[in-house]
Amino acid sequence: MDHNDTIVAVGLPPLLAGQGPLFLVEPPPRLEFSNSSGGRLDCAAQGSPSPALRWLLSDGAPALPIPGLRLSLRNGSLAFPPFPPASFRPDVHAATYRCVATNALGRVLSREVKLRAGGWKWEPLR
Repeated sequence: MDHNDTIVAVGLPPLLAGQGPLFLVEPPPRLEFSNSSGGRLDCAAQGSPSPALRWLLSDGAPALPIPGLRLSLRNGSLAFPPFPPASFRPDVHAATYRCVATNALGRVLSREVKLRAGGWKWEPLR
């Protein structure tokens, strides 16, 4: 075989092209907000194929939407609309969340985010 010969591989699967997910925007370690203002956790990732984004609770369960309290936005953010003090739920408004980005080539988890929502008088997280 010299430098002009060509080798053809027949019947071999093509190499998987692409990239596992990488965070472009990772949520902060803490988010505190007033019940009258609402809050939002942002998360964005890139990869090929494009990764799907979702949010998990501290026990690994999905953070499913709860109408009026917790909303999954199309851009990957998790929104917490303003709410009356009587609607405060510790499992929603004083919880720990993580963003997860997944595609065919992998999965990455964000740092944990400690969320705290309150009324007029609340203490900062420690």
